[in-house]
Amino acid sequence: MLQFPFSFHNTPENLTRLARILTDFGQYPLVVEVRHSSWTQPEFFHFLHEHHAESATSISRSSDARSSRANAPPPRSATSACTAAATTPGSATTPSFPATSATTTSTAKKSSGPWAQRIRHVAAHADNTFVVTNNHYEGKGVVNALQLIQLLSGDKVKVPETLRHRHPQLESIADAPPQEPTLFPLPPP
Repeated sequence: MLQFPFSFHNTPENLTRLARILTDFGQYPLVVEVRHSSWTQPEFFHFLHEHHAESATSISRSSDARSSRANAPPPRSATSACTAAATTPGSATTPSFPATSATTTSTAKKSSGPWAQRIRHVAAHADNTFVVTNNHYEGKGVVNALQLIQLLSGDKVKVPETLRHRHPQLESIADAPPQEPTLFPLPPP
């Protein structure tokens, strides 16, 4: 995945730079994430298609964005039928959705529901869909991934023991009880 900051605007110079990168790494499957709204032009998606690259369905709130309104809105379909990618919200300075220690299961479902719906839509138009969660402190990216897996599949998920203690809200989506009993069990949700 090639990720570019909010400051990477759609200019002739940046388009030339991107074309060179896509050509140099053309033997690999490539997904491009641009965050500025200047890239949301049909010509850009045609450009990616010509270079056999995908556009990441960016559903993130970037920490480097000046305004959430200026972030590029995520495209609703893949640029080809092979691969789609989506990135989830969050940044190094703000908590990712919905993984905060105070988040309840109902809040998590409400927060992540629109993202799950968009992921399903993109996946319907691609052979492979990859969802990238933010590499967040305290393992919140992994928590987000587990919550999305549960939401998308409807099944309980395997929750690593190391996350159970820091993120007790995962108990409600866990496929098994904790391996180690706790001195003070968590109250039912």
